[in-house]
Amino acid sequence: MTLKNALKDWTPPRLLRAVSAWRGKGNRYSGEFRHWKDAAANSKGYDADAILQRALQAALAVRRGEAAFERDSVPFAKPEFNWPVSAALFMSAARHKGELDVLDFGGSLGSTYFQHLPLLESLHQVAWTVIEQAHFVATGRSHFQDERLWFCESIGECLRIHQPKVALLSSSIQYLPEPFAVLAEIADAGIETLIIDRTPFSAKESHAILVQHVPAWVYEASYPLWVFGEQSFLDEMSRRWRLTSLHESSEGSAVSASGFSFSYKGMLFEARK
Repeated sequence: MTLKNALKDWTPPRLLRAVSAWRGKGNRYSGEFRHWKDAAANSKGYDADAILQRALQAALAVRRGEAAFERDSVPFAKPEFNWPVSAALFMSAARHKGELDVLDFGGSLGSTYFQHLPLLESLHQVAWTVIEQAHFVATGRSHFQDERLWFCESIGECLRIHQPKVALLSSSIQYLPEPFAVLAEIADAGIETLIIDRTPFSAKESHAILVQHVPAWVYEASYPLWVFGEQSFLDEMSRRWRLTSLHESSEGSAVSASGFSFSYKGMLFEARK
């Protein structure tokens, strides 16, 4: 089996930049669009069940020890830790006597949790709640939920079970039609630390809406995404959050078909008292 065929068997149309970087055949981006609905009308969408099944197979491979971790349903052979994210998690745990309580918005079947489990096991107590679509939640509960890892369909449902101190949004907020509404809900939840990672930002003043096209050899899919104007995003966030760190994400930079350039970055915020 060729590398191309092997990866195609594993890879869903969900956030595929890691695989694209390996092959040099990255996702394409078209637009800009004035409204989210216009970008959606110019997108093909994706097979939600196919995404789930590929994500499940990758996560099960990790649990069986056949892969060190998975990201975007792509299995990786060697351990790899996201150190800015890890630092923020452990800073929160240090404040709370070794206890870590995380709300992981759009966290698939626990990708980041399992990726960093070798580190998390050193903590006194971990509660990690993934917020996902209903079919992901049902699968997560069936295959992976335990006393530390939980799955919920909404932030409100999570708050009825736990009181998370950290919110993690890794490669998720750019795919939401109304991202700032979700950020406001997170701020209202009493979160102390907000981690935004693997998210596209540009030097433009305004936010842009593009369509992301997955390479055909991977999967036939396309969907809208936000590229946030970095300074405008920070200005909006500064009302309720204090920026403590900014870093480049592994996805690097991209250029749309029209020449619009942007970069994937991560940001760490602390709630304003």
